[in-house]
Amino acid sequence: MMQRTANILLVIGTATAALSGASARLPWREVVIERGVAQAEFLAFEVSLGGEVIAQKGAALDEGLCSKLDALGFSSIKVRSPAIPMELLDLNSATGEVLAEAVLLPGEIEVINKGRLIDPILTARAAAASVEFSTDSTPPRLSQDITLPAELRVSTFLNDKALATLAAAGVSQVPVKRAQPFRWHDWPGRWAFLLSISVMGVAVSIKRRALATISDAGRNEGSMSELKMNLFALAAAVDQLAEEAAQLSAAEIHAKLDPLIEGPSYTFVENRNVLKAAAGITVFADVMDPFSRGERQLARAWSASVDGHEGEARASLVRAVPLLHAATDAFPS
Repeated sequence: MMQRTANILLVIGTATAALSGASARLPWREVVIERGVAQAEFLAFEVSLGGEVIAQKGAALDEGLCSKLDALGFSSIKVRSPAIPMELLDLNSATGEVLAEAVLLPGEIEVINKGRLIDPILTARAAAASVEFSTDSTPPRLSQDITLPAELRVSTFLNDKALATLAAAGVSQVPVKRAQPFRWHDWPGRWAFLLSISVMGVAVSIKRRALATISDAGRNEGSMSELKMNLFALAAAVDQLAEEAAQLSAAEIHAKLDPLIEGPSYTFVENRNVLKAAAGITVFADVMDPFSRGERQLARAWSASVDGHEGEARASLVRAVPLLHAATDAFPS
């Protein structure tokens, strides 16, 4: 129960952290309005009150607008983040930047091949160049090649190759993106993020206590001798069943295999932490690796016997025998 609770808390904490982290890069942030104090900010959304538009999206937050909003009872307002999302730079200063807008390459053309999906960007490019096109499918695709002015697309990284292309086309300045520097007090998800970290800390603490409880229970309830007895009994029984399986039906194999899986196999798995605590992680891995593979073969044999596939059940039992014997050989004496 403790492990289940811890896992649920980890899921909740991780999801909350992811959502709050995503809000760190919202295209807006909230600022406090002060009467008569201009701010170098621009409204992120249209401001309305009672159906009346008070200010348009993109309006500068100047002294007059701040006073007006304050008089109407606004204490804070959402503004663009960053306030100016792009900057015009000379080519020699643009290395390593990212284009904020597509840039036309004068004198160069680009052939868009027939069959290309028609999206809003392509539609806008064709309209700007006064190029008409037709479609012949759904979703819409070009029914013939079209020629458009060449451009470097928005979000292109300006490396040496891109800058050389721009320079060759005679472009001297480019619009580049500008990101808002991270500021803790502007992050709307900061408290949710801190809460998620706390929840995950509690979950980790619960899981550690649960693991300690399981370990203690294993030391108290199991012993190495009992563990060894279960493993050796399982290997011997599977060995014998594999020899007899050729004369058994699927139902008979299932009847003999069921108590082995629910008995010594289950008991060994439940008390495996005794082996880890007593012999160390290396020996534990040496034993559990072949045992786990053998256990999977037993599960396949069980499933095949339930479905009436004697051949697969017999083959899986045969494959399980050397794996379980490898586990017994690796078990410390």
